[in-house]
Amino acid sequence: MIDWKDRRAAKAAVKEFGDALEQAQQMLKQAGTKAGDQAQGLRSQAAARLDAARATLEDLQDRATAVARFTDDYVRDAPWKAMGVATAVGIAVGLAVGRGIDASTRELTARELN
Repeated sequence: MIDWKDRRAAKAAVKEFGDALEQAQQMLKQAGTKAGDQAQGLRSQAAARLDAARATLEDLQDRATAVARFTDDYVRDAPWKAMGVATAVGIAVGLAVGRGIDASTRELTARELN
């Protein structure tokens, strides 16, 4: 079963991934302005950051695959329950959208009357 506390870990991993890419990009820009050993050192650091980002991405893919498998198994094991949940969500969204449309229509009608 999936531990939903992993959402925080996934968000942290996404942030870490973005930070690693940004740092690697900055290092590569700096390497373009440097020469010799400094440039090589910055390229090596950027490569290390990109490798870390790649590992983070692979971890996120593994987690997403696990969630997809869990969802697929749940729907296969309890199709009527899944259909009921989907129907309830659809009705709730429909009511919310309908109320939003009604409110905006009332607002337009009120403006036209004034």
